[in-house]
Order: sequence, then structure tokens, then C-alpha cells
Amino acid sequence: MRVQPLHDLSGAAAREPPESPYSCRRKGLSTARGADGAVVDASFLVHHGHAVDPGVDARRPIICQVCRFDAWNDPLGVIDAYKLAKRGVPELQLVLVAAMLVEDSETVSYYERCARRAGEDADVHLLSMLNNIGNTEVNVFQRASRVVVQKSIRKGFGLGIAEALWKGRPVVAGRVGGFPLQVTDGVTGYLVDTVAECAEKIVFLIQHPAVADRMGRAGREQVRSTLPITRCLRNYLELFDSIR
Repeated sequence: MRVQPLHDLSGAAAREPPESPYSCRRKGLSTARGADGAVVDASFLVHHGHAVDPGVDARRPIICQVCRFDAWNDPLGVIDAYKLAKRGVPELQLVLVAAMLVEDSETVSYYERCARRAGEDADVHLLSMLNNIGNTEVNVFQRASRVVVQKSIRKGFGLGIAEALWKGRPVVAGRVGGFPLQVTDGVTGYLVDTVAECAEKIVFLIQHPAVADRMGRAGREQVRSTLPITRCLRNYLELFDSIR
């Protein structure tokens, strides 16, 4: 398991996200291509000209969840689902990425609980801005993932879901809050109620890449047709026109 030692999570550099943009560079390993045609490589990340190797092998299947480490986002349940899914996909890797400040005691507590739950599994990666993981790295991991997970147990709108769908990735999400409005069950991904069901859908999508690709294309089109600012503007104009 790759984590940042907690005794290193201090200092101004750790508290503030890097100012300069990140870049991604190839390292001779395989790449992933999103539904929008973007090519990404999760194996070699560079920040300010210095390599940041998260230890993720881009040649093997990756699943990820991008959200805060807390009870409502259920990262412990994601680790449990990953462990079940790994029985069917032995080369599976899990990347949990979170915005995290050392002053946020709840997040640090869940970070520690996740580390304990993952144990000695070297294929579980707990990453955050404290590991120099920024917006571009999140983009890379989402695009390189075979499946994006959002197994929250209480949530409204899932920004990570919208991002994953736009990047052409099928989403396995909890059947909670606003998620059923974002994930069309069986079309752009799957809605699940249990850890076992989450694992089952992850394995199915990895073992059926044609289905995953079809769902990814449907998800991108769904976001394109519903979420751009121009669409929101049109909705407002139609609303104002209807009440004149």
C-alpha cells in the first residue's frame, strides 16, 4: 500500500496545493484513452520537473474513487469491495484520492483507518494533495481507470461522477441522494446498495470492456447534453420565458 507517512503531513508546503500546473509524461508503459480521445499515462507524473511516482502500474486494471476521506463517502466500503473484486481480477489496483489538510482531524482519522483496512496490500494507493496529487493527476487517474467508483452512503450531487462520465468512464455508485439522477443504471454505469454488489459490478465491467466502453460513451453524451453552462443558460431562458 502506498501512503504518505502521517508524520510528514505538516508544513506550509503540505497545507497549500501547488501553484504551478502539473504535467504528465510517458515512461514507456501502456496508456489509456478516454471516450473523448485523450491519451493518458498513470505511470509517470511530473511536478515542477520532478518525478512523482505513485506506484500505480498503468498496464494493469485500475479503479479509483475521488472524494474526501469521511464516513459519508465510505472509503472503507470501497476497500472492502476492491478486496472482493480482486478475487475475480487478481491484477486489480485501487486508487483512493482525496483533498486533505493535516488540520482536518476527521479526514486524517479516516486516512488512518483506510491504511489499516488496506493492510499490506501493495495495490491499494491512498493519495492526496499532500502527495503532490493535484487536478491534473486526478484527471489522469480518472481517465486511466477501467471503472470509477463513488460508493457514498449519503450525498447530493457527485462532482466526481460528472467528471468520470465526461471522461468516458463507467461509474459504479451508491444508490443514494442525487446519484440516481446522474448515473442511469445499466446505461452509464450501475447503482449499488451493498459492498458485494459493488464488487460484482466492478468485476463485470472489467471483464466486459465493450460494455464498459459503451457505457462510457453514453455517460459522456449525457454530461454533454445536460451539464455545460450553455445548457444551464438555456434552461434559465426557457424558465423565464414560461413565466412572462
